[in-house]
Amino acid sequence: ASIEYLSRTDPGLPKERIEISGDGRTARCENFRVTTVNGQKAVKTLNQDKGQEAAVAEALAAVLAGAASPIPLDEIAATSRATFALLESLQSARVADATA
Repeated sequence: ASIEYLSRTDPGLPKERIEISGDGRTARCENFRVTTVNGQKAVKTLNQDKGQEAAVAEALAAVLAGAASPIPLDEIAATSRATFALLESLQSARVADATA
């Protein structure tokens, strides 16, 4: 898998694009509005639900119920390590270790 965060690209390109490939098929979603699978007719959505509202609602529900976080602490820590490793890589022009 790969994740790319790009800037200064052609303004005609979609702001957000997700591609998922496997078993001889590829699905592409652009701007959370149009999804195609293997060149089939595009499926258009009515809104750009990126999940932020549901994520906040789940977090608040967990706090109010005194329950565990909906996102495990080890996943939050891994995301933070990856973010700092990215910054280190950019500053040093070398690949940094995000597992430390």
